[in-house]
Amino acid sequence: MKTFLQAHWKLILAVIAAVIVIVVAGFIVWGLYLRSHGYVWANWTRFGVYTGSLSKDDRGKTLWDWMGLLLVPILVGAVAGLWSYYQQRNESMRADIRATSEREIALDGQREEAMRSYFDKIGQLLMEKDLLKTKDVEKYTKKAVVGWVRF
Repeated sequence: MKTFLQAHWKLILAVIAAVIVIVVAGFIVWGLYLRSHGYVWANWTRFGVYTGSLSKDDRGKTLWDWMGLLLVPILVGAVAGLWSYYQQRNESMRADIRATSEREIALDGQREEAMRSYFDKIGQLLMEKDLLKTKDVEKYTKKAVVGWVRF
């Protein structure tokens, strides 16, 4: 039985990629909007030289601050999620292999039990009906043994 994540991992990755593209596009649009209203890119992203009149403490959180605050937990969460996914997938594969080998062992045991039962019944019939002393059986038994030896 597959979990929801295992069954829909491609869809989940596509949604995550779409969200990332939308967020990046949003930042670009926001930056272009601010630039069109006279803000310099470095003023709110802190990726370049600050040219504004506010002090460092009065500027508030910039894109660089938010990335430092959010990027590490997001990456740690993503790595932990991927690690968990691969561990679960490997455990599932091991369980499938183990179940297959157990089924094969059980099937071999059933075959062995059927063969043992067959030989017990044949031996019982041969002993009860005294078929070992019948000439026809001896003749057919010898032919069967010779046929097996040729094989």
